[in-house]
Amino acid sequence: MQLETKRFIDRSDYEEKNVDRIVELCYEGKCSIELLIHHLHTNFSKNGIRSYIINNLFDTKISELMFYVPEIVYMALRFPESQLEKLVVSLCGKSTEFFLLSSWILDAWSHDLIKKKQMKKSCENISKDCEQKWLSSSSVPEVSKAKNDFYGLLNIIVRNLTAFSLYLKKQDEKKRKNLLKILLRKLNNLITNKRKEADTNQTREAKVLTEGIIVPFSFSSSSSSCLVVGMLEDEVQCFETKKRCPYKVVFECINPDELSTKRINQSLEKIFTISDEEEKEIANF
Repeated sequence: MQLETKRFIDRSDYEEKNVDRIVELCYEGKCSIELLIHHLHTNFSKNGIRSYIINNLFDTKISELMFYVPEIVYMALRFPESQLEKLVVSLCGKSTEFFLLSSWILDAWSHDLIKKKQMKKSCENISKDCEQKWLSSSSVPEVSKAKNDFYGLLNIIVRNLTAFSLYLKKQDEKKRKNLLKILLRKLNNLITNKRKEADTNQTREAKVLTEGIIVPFSFSSSSSSCLVVGMLEDEVQCFETKKRCPYKVVFECINPDELSTKRINQSLEKIFTISDEEEKEIANF
């Protein structure tokens, strides 16, 4: 098993008394992203060091920032209308993966901040700005349309998958697995129909957005996020907890970097048949 190794920095680099060294370390090229995030968190109230660190983050590769998206988004949320919020919004316009992760984190915080109205409002505003930046980041009409269609489909699939465990909890235990299979067939059909409706002469950027849904997680910083092109209904498993019915779903994925100019495997073009009786089974969901 191969593990990515990082250069270890002396613990003294993290101490408050060494904040002044941050400029020297960055100039020498020895300041890791880990160190930048640490000093940003501990010195956010200090305008000078904060601005210097954020300016360095603007010049950092997005792939190196992905692991720290939760921290970056949280700090932007705590200090709205700051330079850090501009960084988050800017990066959302440059990376679909960064946008999706940021959007999901902000959505989670929004649901958790019901009693903190001001912070909830800031959360919703940042989320809207991120979405608008991502949707408007391309001047090519077909890419803009592909982004709109992709984001709408992704929200439908993710919200259905996350809410279905609560629905299954209320159903008879013997029926749960079959109900989950019906849902996956419906979601698979949505993905396949979007793929079939797409223009065969699309640009590569638009093609990636129409071939499936992007899951913003990758196995290493050098690889792209997974492109989900289907869900395997025969591999589902249902479990049991006090409040819900968790389940396991196996996704069929491809690497977007390896997506050829041809359409993907024809076996994925299948439209699953759903009977009227099966439709009624999950009609109340």
